[in-house]
Amino acid sequence: MLLTLLTYAVTLAACTRDETPQPIASPVATLTPAASAAPPIAASPAAAGAASPVAAADGEDFEWNLEDEPEGTEFEIDADATSYYMPLGNVVTFKAKALNGTPPFTFSWDFGDGAPPATGELVKHTYDKLGRFDAFVTGTDASGTTSTVQLGLLVDAPQDWVKKLGLDPKVLESFPSPSPDPAPAVTP
Repeated sequence: MLLTLLTYAVTLAACTRDETPQPIASPVATLTPAASAAPPIAASPAAAGAASPVAAADGEDFEWNLEDEPEGTEFEIDADATSYYMPLGNVVTFKAKALNGTPPFTFSWDFGDGAPPATGELVKHTYDKLGRFDAFVTGTDASGTTSTVQLGLLVDAPQDWVKKLGLDPKVLESFPSPSPDPAPAVTP
């Protein structure tokens, strides 16, 4: 299972602009629901659990994997995220940049989980649902030309995330404890 997740993360990290990640041979079959949201902890495919949770969530001390050179003469953008495989409740910082085109540039983000879209070159989003999500960013230059990048993300229950990455289970102590289910309403 861990090999499958790492293969998935590498596949996603290897994608470039306008490419759709290819399915892997053995996708993650089940994810268990979590009772509460987790604190912002980042896990990038390159260094899962190696970065400081707060710094990585803020985008500081994170090595952005953005292209520097356009591949053609048409307007293109590139994008990256601080996490691609993460525990529930993780705050992800997304960044986009134009590789060419006519300034000014605008960026519109769809996080793929039903949340309202966001705009800007650098945005943050908290994933509070389990599953696989495709985040899209569309860049527009001054001439109205657009370019879109897709980023695939996987959100797992904190316990499963720790187990699959082989982290010390003590990491779970930093997650909030589950709150009890509210008592059902009593009607007379």
